[in-house]
Amino acid sequence: WTVTTGDVNSDGKDDMLVGASGYSGGKGGLAVIISSSLPSTESTLSSAYNLFPGAQTSDAAGTAVSYISDFGLGTPVIAIGAPGSNSNSGAVYLLDGDEATYGGDLDDSMLIINGNSSSYFGRGLTEDIDMDGDGISDIFGHYRSSSNNYYWLLYGDASYSGTISVSDVDAQFSTSG
Repeated sequence: WTVTTGDVNSDGKDDMLVGASGYSGGKGGLAVIISSSLPSTESTLSSAYNLFPGAQTSDAAGTAVSYISDFGLGTPVIAIGAPGSNSNSGAVYLLDGDEATYGGDLDDSMLIINGNSSSYFGRGLTEDIDMDGDGISDIFGHYRSSSNNYYWLLYGDASYSGTISVSDVDAQFSTSG
């Protein structure tokens, strides 16, 4: 389980984001729990305000979850790591806050970043950061391939859409061993 908070629906109150990598037989998923609809008693992920399951049995979506206050769109974005996606190449889905509020699935993401072969991309993501000081949040994450650790950075930019590869991010760093 991964849990973070952020004002997804821009109502001035933080909402809960729960990543559940083992949900639904390993598909994983993201549960969005809006503060105004918090359950008063014990509940399950399926009773969340919205639930975004992974696409395939081994995706492990929700292994990492990050709230991004503004990726250049003027609205929040949620980054969801799915390291088992694409036969363990992994992926990070960027879901617009409006989409997270109104429902859909991970295929509705504004941007999908795919990892390299067997890199388990999407294992780790930072919270809301601004590495270049431009007032727009950036995404910083890590993954491991063979015996190397890799770190990557994607600067916030509203023009991103569709699907890109990890080789298209703004910066990559590696360590061996």
